[in-house]
Amino acid sequence: AANIAIVEAVDGHRVIHLVDFDINAPQHAALIQRLADRRVPGTCLQVTAVTDPTSPFTQSLAATLPGVGERLKKLAELAGIEYHFRMISCRAVEIEASKLGCEPGEALVVNLAFALSHVPDESVSPANPRDELLRRVRALGPQVVTLVEQELNSNTAPLATRFSDAYLHYGAILDSLDSTVSRDSADRARAEEAVANMSANA
Repeated sequence: AANIAIVEAVDGHRVIHLVDFDINAPQHAALIQRLADRRVPGTCLQVTAVTDPTSPFTQSLAATLPGVGERLKKLAELAGIEYHFRMISCRAVEIEASKLGCEPGEALVVNLAFALSHVPDESVSPANPRDELLRRVRALGPQVVTLVEQELNSNTAPLATRFSDAYLHYGAILDSLDSTVSRDSADRARAEEAVANMSANA
């Protein structure tokens, strides 16, 4: 759904700049294909991955993102799209067009898929980095902002509530897997491992 919104927003633009706060390789691969399907000659996708130096997730992201960028570049080349990938590290209060490398004439898109749940809000910090991030993103004047979050409060609820909500939320995902993917499937094993990690983090 986020990719459909992005492709509709950039319409016939040739140069697209995607600022992403939580790179998801399958989403980006599908976006590359959707952009290729538009058949706009000379399409160029510039991706800027933003990481927060204060986040505990940044170190692992910094180690894996360059490899993800290289794989996506190869995929884009096969699809006939020029692809550029860069990674920057900055806090919410530092986000501005010049730091992100925004250029006049490009279609700017901001992807906040599953990013806000990792950003502290007013219940965690008086500085409220979440609202500051949203203000900064709005000030960039993007063509579209895509926002995707799971229906789960894993940040601010008391421990017992977080545990109960996580049990119900991830239990529903596992039930869904049980009815759609065979138990001996390698895909299912990978999905279950990912769900286990997410539920433990929650």
